[in-house]
Amino acid sequence: MKFQSIDDAFEFYNQYAREAGFSARYSNSRKNKMTNEVVWKQFVCFKAGQTDEARSKNRAPTGGPIQIRARGEVRTNCKAKISIVKQQAGSDWSVSVFIVLTQQFSEANIPTYQQMQLLEMESGGPESVGCTERDIRNLERELRDEQKGIDAETLIEFFTSEKEKNSSFFFDYETDSDHIFKRCFWADPKSRRAYGAFGDVVVFDSTYNTNNDEKTESYIWLLNKFMEAMPSDAPKAIITDQDPAMTKALAQVLPETVHRYCLWHILNKFPEKISPVIFRDHYQRIRNVIKNSTSPEEFENGWKEVIRCANLEQNSWILLMYGMRHKHMLAFFRVNQIFELPDKYILKRWTREAKIGVAYILDDENCNDDPTRFLISRRAKLSYKASTLIDYASLTDEGTKFLDEQLDYIHGKIKEMGISPTTMHRSQTRKSLDKTKTIGDPSKIRSKGCGKRMLSSKEKSILKTRACHGCGLRGASHDKRNCPKLQDRSVAYDHYDISQYANERA
Repeated sequence: MKFQSIDDAFEFYNQYAREAGFSARYSNSRKNKMTNEVVWKQFVCFKAGQTDEARSKNRAPTGGPIQIRARGEVRTNCKAKISIVKQQAGSDWSVSVFIVLTQQFSEANIPTYQQMQLLEMESGGPESVGCTERDIRNLERELRDEQKGIDAETLIEFFTSEKEKNSSFFFDYETDSDHIFKRCFWADPKSRRAYGAFGDVVVFDSTYNTNNDEKTESYIWLLNKFMEAMPSDAPKAIITDQDPAMTKALAQVLPETVHRYCLWHILNKFPEKISPVIFRDHYQRIRNVIKNSTSPEEFENGWKEVIRCANLEQNSWILLMYGMRHKHMLAFFRVNQIFELPDKYILKRWTREAKIGVAYILDDENCNDDPTRFLISRRAKLSYKASTLIDYASLTDEGTKFLDEQLDYIHGKIKEMGISPTTMHRSQTRKSLDKTKTIGDPSKIRSKGCGKRMLSSKEKSILKTRACHGCGLRGASHDKRNCPKLQDRSVAYDHYDISQYANERA
């Protein structure tokens, strides 16, 4: 990528920045010490760098109050930039560094190698990108380092801004005596309204990213906040895994709610609780009895027969699961091929139309399902219309020029209305957080199964320690063929045979 002058390069980058959603400005430059000619120039995002609060304080008049103008944060250390260098032969300028919105790529979970592929397609080849994959990885590491230690504050700041946009957004958190972040709970307005219509049964999955710090105390706090956030009474039933801490918490907080264990979690534990051979020969029959029994009698008879055939009568885990059979949900409709129910047996709140025309009162506010009420919905509506216009207008030069002029006109009108994007929510939240003690990030706890791949039953059987049949040691790195004790014994026998033979010859 080459340019005839610095102005041409800036015009190109400024146009790119405009299409990408930000503005550009001139930054550093370097000169040739011999000719005093500019040989290197850099353009950056207008939010590059950081604001130095001390400079504004130093400008205050002597003896007078410091005047601080209320404004959002202008510079947020954005890393988007382009660098150009003058070629030694000729007057053209070529791109040496071109760092785009890598942070946005990372937030969208786009892998680094795919980022490079996108840049290569955009610039016309890897030689025109201006950076390597290692450069992007180094930048991502720097961005991660900048976020260390402020995760908890950033989360609370985000929740506070969501609460300011919509008072029906609910969140709460708790810290310990040292102001270290312990736990939090949040529920958006859509989830709260959905619970009002479909809150009969709740599925609680505590297996995602769980850690060893799961205690009954934490679940009690969580369930209390859950009921505080939801607009209606406790659910009729709740389905969880077999976490004992959760079971105790449910008995204390929701004693009237029917508690059932998730069948998926139970079936997934069979490979761990029974031998590989029994699992191979009998699991499908066991699963069929559990999932397809249509009556208690059928389940009891089928269960006893398959457990007897598998020789699992004394398996402690199987006995424990059998003791929980009263929590088994029957499969009557599926087994008997009943696929439809008469309309008179179906309540409206069981259907997709349950929330149509219904107004929900959350936090003393009338929250009708109005798509133009909230900021995100308004933005989505406008984004769809703008995208459609761009698709049509970009087909011709005339349409592109016309839409570009109209957008400039609309932009000016919106500015006259006093509407402009700002980071006021973030700056106000930051000020409110600064008034209190800083909230520290929680200490890192190793997650269950972190860094380990789940092994199959075959792999587990291979990894079991073996015993040497020569010396009887278990877990030794030898077997009967190369056992040291057997070899020592064999050498002793050989020495005895040689001595006896020598005596006989004498």
